[in-house]
Amino acid sequence: MRRFTMYVTLIFAISALLVIGGCTKNSPVSPEDENLDAIDLEFGGYTTLDETPDAELVQDYDIEDGVVNDGVNEDPEIMALLDSAGVDVYHVRVTWGNLEWDSTASVATDWSGTAMTSKGILTALKLIRFERQTDHLVLPRSDRQTLEWVSFTQQHFDGIHFVIINKDTSNEEGTFTINAGAYSRTFAFSELDSLDMIEDVDDLGNQIAINSRIREDVFGPGGWGFLEGRWVRSSERGGKFWGRWVNHLGLRGGFIKGIWGVNKNGEQVFHGKLINKNHRFEGLISGRWEYTDPENGVGEFHGRWVNASLTKIGTVKGKFDTGEQGDRKGMFRGKWKRRN
Repeated sequence: MRRFTMYVTLIFAISALLVIGGCTKNSPVSPEDENLDAIDLEFGGYTTLDETPDAELVQDYDIEDGVVNDGVNEDPEIMALLDSAGVDVYHVRVTWGNLEWDSTASVATDWSGTAMTSKGILTALKLIRFERQTDHLVLPRSDRQTLEWVSFTQQHFDGIHFVIINKDTSNEEGTFTINAGAYSRTFAFSELDSLDMIEDVDDLGNQIAINSRIREDVFGPGGWGFLEGRWVRSSERGGKFWGRWVNHLGLRGGFIKGIWGVNKNGEQVFHGKLINKNHRFEGLISGRWEYTDPENGVGEFHGRWVNASLTKIGTVKGKFDTGEQGDRKGMFRGKWKRRN
């Protein structure tokens, strides 16, 4: 028994060294090959080295969302308000369709609709995965508080990065209403301060995700943004996640990859690495996750973001919907913020 214990200890030590050594190589690591045994290591064994993202990350997430001219965001005076002190600016990123990228979906869903605000100015910064053949904004606009669009999805998803600019200092609560296909809901501006939500829409597997944040001057320009990608279970112990991060204006920041699961202490943790669009190291992330709906694999995550010196520089948080390996691929939506 003692000899067996010694062998097990030796094998574990060698495995840990291989994990650490393997992660120090500046070579592509496929999300499918992430080592879940590293869940017990600090930051999952990820290093602070620059790294070329693997082919799957590049194929799915090396994209820039479409620029849109909606007749309002072409006005330099209005756009200058995005970074003006004393003005409430809400960024609302909405995606709809098969958020888990269901390759078996064969029925097209019509998400054409409208977004309206009761006060302030509404504009669109980015069109997310709109196809030129079928999807577009309806222009010219009827007014500065209403946006209309045409959007159809099947295996993937579409979306719009909205911005609400509110200079009205009255005590009247503003509202934001979105009607996208069969989905309709009204939010008070106060709900948009920091919103992360995912809702089922129909029996075809279509969902809508809404992530929003009021601009926070303390973070400075470019100090926060959004996360999106896939969240997949690969074993009973846990799984992997991978995707992209964009800044608060919807501009592509880079890639994100990591592992999630239960460590040897029974803690539900995740670890990951951020790489910028130039393949440079951008940070390590680590934190906790939990199910809010265990039966359906739905949950949330929150954690810290550190730099190359392992000093905390920000946070990440969001929601996920777990996919199974070889089945629907799962997804996550969230936000990041970093202090300058």
